[in-house]
Amino acid sequence: IGLSAIIRPLQFDDIAPTLRQEYQDQLTALPEEHHVRRLLKWGETRSATPQTQQKLTALWKVRQATVSETLSYLIKQGLVVAMPRQGKAPIEYHLSGRSRLIFS
Repeated sequence: IGLSAIIRPLQFDDIAPTLRQEYQDQLTALPEEHHVRRLLKWGETRSATPQTQQKLTALWKVRQATVSETLSYLIKQGLVVAMPRQGKAPIEYHLSGRSRLIFS
C-alpha cells in the first residue's frame, strides 16, 4: 500500500475545533477586555450580520467615539474587517474569518 492510500488530506472540519479553541484562547488573552466584551456581544447576537458604527452604537450602548476606538482595536487584532465604502453609504464592518469561527 502506498503512503498516499494511508494518509488522507486534512479537511476543514478536521481542524476547525482546534482552530476555534486556539482563536478563543487568543481572544480571552487580549489585554483590552472592554473591547473583547463588545466583540462577544456582537458575535453572540449578530455574528453573520454586517454592522455600521451607528448599529454598533445601539448594540453596545456606547458613544460613537467608543465604537470607533473599539473597531480600530478589533481590526488591528484581525477580528473585524472594514469593507470599502460604497458611495456615501456608511462603512460596513464584518467579523473576520477568525471571529466567525469563534462564534460558529
